[in-house]
Amino acid sequence: VADTSYLTSAILNFVEDFKAPLESVSDSEFGTFVEGLVRQRLEREKKLTNEVSSHWAEIQSQQYVFDRLQREAAALRTLTKADVLRVYRDSVAQGGVDRRAFTSEISSAVPDKNRAKGPLLAYPGLRVVPEKARDFQAESGYWTPPSKEESKILSYKPIAS
Repeated sequence: VADTSYLTSAILNFVEDFKAPLESVSDSEFGTFVEGLVRQRLEREKKLTNEVSSHWAEIQSQQYVFDRLQREAAALRTLTKADVLRVYRDSVAQGGVDRRAFTSEISSAVPDKNRAKGPLLAYPGLRVVPEKARDFQAESGYWTPPSKEESKILSYKPIAS
């Protein structure tokens, strides 16, 4: 079984590496993102049941803020790139004064010989297929080998534990 700290370190690295793209967004691009989010929040519900559900949620939570989406949109319009960078620096980035990180690593007690290990996780969208597909099919009883038309197939040899 792959070490769970691998995934934790990958997540923490992503959080740290996110600072550069966040800083590189221009003010006009940021304004476009915010306006898109505002439009999304203010988009009228296409089904009456969704609108009714949101009203019932307000009643059940005893908050009764039936214009919540309009208030959120107004608050979003006041948001600046500097605000987002400040929250990132203080609450998300390592060493931030308000950062509170909690991780929970859970490992299976049963080894899975067909599980993708380590570096294979870095290629989202790839299908991992055991080298001997017929053997795997016989073991699982429900899997069929992919057709030749299917793309992005990676064959691998299981890593010995």
